[in-house]
Amino acid sequence: MPHCGKPLYNNLLWANWGSGLTDMVVIGNSFCNMNENLPSRIFVKQVPYISRILPFTEEHQIENSFMYDDIFNDSSVHTFPQDKIGNIPQKFWQERPVPRYPEDDIEIILSKHDNI
Repeated sequence: MPHCGKPLYNNLLWANWGSGLTDMVVIGNSFCNMNENLPSRIFVKQVPYISRILPFTEEHQIENSFMYDDIFNDSSVHTFPQDKIGNIPQKFWQERPVPRYPEDDIEIILSKHDNI
């Protein structure tokens, strides 16, 4: 998912929310960099599922071997190891509201019928 907007990563996590994340690998933009590049209150509000799972995520930066260093320069492999995910209380997974995004969010195109 390189170069996808934050809402798509957030929606992917929401759709797979639960201890089954241990079976998923996400290759795409760095979650850590997303967190570092936004004030924490905005990060938590805009992408709550990334914010919540980040402490339990292992992220490995992908070395950029392209001729131009501004291409795929923020790519990482994200895993959700059992030793971290397995210790999360069940209540953590139960709070799972549908993500909502403002209509003017430039990182996602929303349906006119529903802004999921």
